Amino acid sequence: MFTIAGYLFHVVNRGALAGVTGMTILIVWSFWYLLPVSTYNKAATFQDNIRLRVNEEGMTITTSEGGDRSVGWQRFSQVVETQKFIYLYRDKKSFFLIPLSAFQTPESRADFMDLLQRHFPGKYIIDGK
Repeated sequence: MFTIAGYLFHVVNRGALAGVTGMTILIVWSFWYLLPVSTYNKAATFQDNIRLRVNEEGMTITTSEGGDRSVGWQRFSQVVETQKFIYLYRDKKSFFLIPLSAFQTPESRADFMDLLQRHFPGKYIIDGK
């Protein structure tokens, strides 16, 4: 911002403006793209094979290491459905992410959506609709 003002008042030359602009774009790109991608690739959580079993009480999470963990629906406060994911929010900053591509059939996906809508009336948000 100050560099643009400096350029307009002929305090900063065109090369400096281009350099600062390029560095700003590079920094923004690294935080918005490189950091999430590297975090995803390094995190063991995203490399693990996870299976979910759901019922009226909640869901059971099974990892490839054989550990099971049950989580009741009451642990979640809100559901947000997007074009590619379902976000089960625990609070404003913490959520459990389920990719829609994980469902084996459209019927199993629809059944899961119905289950969530029954357990989260008024708290099931469809993003973009």
